[in-house]
Amino acid sequence: MLALIIPVFSVNVALAEKPIKVFVDNDKVNFGVDPIVESGVTLVEFRPIFEKLGLSIGWSGDTQTVTGAKQGLEIKLNIGNREAFIDGNSKRLRLSPRIIRGRTFIPLRFVGEASGAKVTWMEEGRNIIIEKAKKAVTPSRRSDPIGINDPRILEKEPDA
Repeated sequence: MLALIIPVFSVNVALAEKPIKVFVDNDKVNFGVDPIVESGVTLVEFRPIFEKLGLSIGWSGDTQTVTGAKQGLEIKLNIGNREAFIDGNSKRLRLSPRIIRGRTFIPLRFVGEASGAKVTWMEEGRNIIIEKAKKAVTPSRRSDPIGINDPRILEKEPDA
């Protein structure tokens, strides 16, 4: 009897999905509750992702509104409402934010892209990679004393 149960148990464990891991600029985001996928949308706890994206956090219990802000950007999401706001402009969400196990969950891609980041799903490790927008830096002669960035000596990079 035991010989019949062990193989079945092993198959079920092997088929269980690994939790999704989220990285912001190669730094893993630690959530109290693992991300959840619902109807093709990844929902994550709002506080850890807002903090990693450099957003200050606001919460209004009266209106059940989550706010994330940084210089030049304000994102507002309401629990149970598919209408979100980026700098006061209304955007429709595929899924509304919700409270799961006492934690506020929000759509990850929406918030990542609203903050100006690039969001990429990596099927092979069940990883989501978020790359925050980098500010363009123009080299000066002081930071480039030997002229490496001189356009006359730059070569075209080979196609990848």
